[in-house]
Amino acid sequence: MAEQSTYPYEPDQFDREADQVGAHGAHRAEEPFFKRNLSTIIVIVAALVALALVLWAVSGLGKGSENTPAPVDSSVSAPADSGENGSDDPAASDSGGNEGAASEEPSEEPAVEANREAPVLLLNGKRKQGMAGRWQKALEEQGWTHIDTDTGKRSKTAGVYYKRDEDKATAEALAKYVGVEAEQSDKYKANIVVVVIDEPGDLAEIDGAEQGDDGE
Repeated sequence: MAEQSTYPYEPDQFDREADQVGAHGAHRAEEPFFKRNLSTIIVIVAALVALALVLWAVSGLGKGSENTPAPVDSSVSAPADSGENGSDDPAASDSGGNEGAASEEPSEEPAVEANREAPVLLLNGKRKQGMAGRWQKALEEQGWTHIDTDTGKRSKTAGVYYKRDEDKATAEALAKYVGVEAEQSDKYKANIVVVVIDEPGDLAEIDGAEQGDDGE
């Protein structure tokens, strides 16, 4: 029942009903502070937790970046490396190109000279008396040092024959004296054979003409 000291009116029907039912409506008891502000507290706690996580992540990344070496700038180091290797040096490039061009050019093999000390068999194909000896003398005057003579079978044509490839240049030099082409053949036992049917001409003149052609 309401206190008489603070209530200026006499109790009536409504006061008696209030005493029987208890406090309700506007007269309900006040809820605790924690219960009334629970949602606000949850929001504040969640914000604090999120802030702590953010600070922890930032500090962790900072420590990791301190231990990580700085990346090398490839745009700066690349020219230095290429300079050391000489790839950007125009002179080096030109020299490399010249070397490549030189290597592509076929190298000319030196001409093989006639061996005037090689054994040569000279046959008198005309069977004319003394003609083989005169050829021998003429060849020896031109520096041929190993000329053997013999009377071969009668032949209508002159010729110079050789067996081995290394005797080709020597046979060709002798063939110019005779006026024929040297021929590789196994028809004779000797490595180089010269068959003559005419008297020797001026062999010195033939040698001089050959030397003049080589000089040109």
